[in-house]
Parts: sequence; C-alpha cells; structure tokens
Amino acid sequence: MKAGDLVRMKKNEEPRNGREVGTILRWDDYEGSLGIEPMIEVLWNTGKVGFILSERVEVILDNAKNEIDFMAMSLVD
Repeated sequence: MKAGDLVRMKKNEEPRNGREVGTILRWDDYEGSLGIEPMIEVLWNTGKVGFILSERVEVILDNAKNEIDFMAMSLVD
C-alpha cells in the first residue's frame, strides 16, 4: 500500500458514514494501547478525508502497476 493506491474497506469491516472506497494520501502512525499502529490518510468516495488503520482496507488498484485487482473488487465471496 502506498500513496495513490485505490483502497476499499475489507469485507469484514463495516463502512462508516458511507466511506467505502478511497485513495491513499499518506501514511502515519497511531500510538495506542497496543503500541504503534500504521494508519493511512484517505480521500474517501464521500469527498471527505480521514484516517483509518491500514489493516481495515485492501488495495483494489495499485497506482504503480496501474492494475485492477478484480478479486478484491468482487462483491461475491
């Protein structure tokens, strides 16, 4: 995962406030009770920018390869 990649919420994650798909803007770290956790800042499909733990999303379009991962985009398990 890197800036410019298109990501979506993993299937086992509940979207919040309509945020389902977005573009990674940058990486950051969050220091919580479990230690330091990697976070990404995302421009969401809602037009809003927000942070999310990187483990909650998956890449569906790799900006460097410019390839779509159709398996990740599949709506059927």
